[in-house]
Amino acid sequence: MINYNSTANYAGGGAFGERVTPDNIAASASPDAVGTRAAYFVGDRSVNETIYQDIFLAPGNYRVGFSYYLTANGLRNIGNSSIDATIIGIPVASTAITSTSIAKQWRAVSGVGQISRAGYYDTAFVFNSNRTPSKDIVIDRVFAIRTLDNPEIIIPPTPTAVPEPAMWMMYITGFGLVGTVIRRRARSGVRKVY
Repeated sequence: MINYNSTANYAGGGAFGERVTPDNIAASASPDAVGTRAAYFVGDRSVNETIYQDIFLAPGNYRVGFSYYLTANGLRNIGNSSIDATIIGIPVASTAITSTSIAKQWRAVSGVGQISRAGYYDTAFVFNSNRTPSKDIVIDRVFAIRTLDNPEIIIPPTPTAVPEPAMWMMYITGFGLVGTVIRRRARSGVRKVY
């Protein structure tokens, strides 16, 4: 995470000493207001660097997207990179960062995915880069909102299973029994030598 308008280095909550202005793009479909911080993806030869969460989605179409900003110092790096907004690993909104990308401007990207079965779905932002050093990206105002827009991607009906409360009790009981067996074995294996 970085702080907007900070000139600190990585460890200080900045973008390698470069000031990043708050997301000011009016074209974003995000219902969220701009905050004081943003996610900063930076890595050379990153493979599926991910921020994710499971969220409940009812059947319907969802517009998924984010705003992104390319730092000038990051764009000068020779390696390309990309970031995807995914649902169960399927890209719904994507952008590629190459030498022709524009630095120091907020841009918005989104796509529409269709959910056919209600459930918890693994949603993620996935960063990839291909060389040392590679281009970096700041993202903010991420969203997934219901829409009447036509879908561009159909998400297979395979939501992540979230255990019911009875299953949690069974798991906890099972872990407790395994712990008891291990403790008993450890005690029976100890012998005093005089």
